[in-house]
Amino acid sequence: MPSQDPASSDTPATDEVLLTQAVEEYVAAFSAGRADFIGDRVYMAPAYFFGGGDVEVRLTSADVRERFEEMLAPLPAQGYARSEIRGSDVCILS
Repeated sequence: MPSQDPASSDTPATDEVLLTQAVEEYVAAFSAGRADFIGDRVYMAPAYFFGGGDVEVRLTSADVRERFEEMLAPLPAQGYARSEIRGSDVCILS
């Protein structure tokens, strides 16, 4: 995540920059298979995962890391190389 605390930003533009940086860092970590970074720095436990008609709750950062390890592990065998975001519109809701 960005080194600056988003809660300390002074302007909506700064918030948008910080949010854009956070998304870019998440995508880079996901693409690199960095479940550790995602579990420790991106998702805040408890984390909720929705899919297949189920809801899964991971209570700790270690649980979140484990979930991403499970999610990321099969991707290379399926031909996954990386994720790309080709532009985004950031809108801060207040």
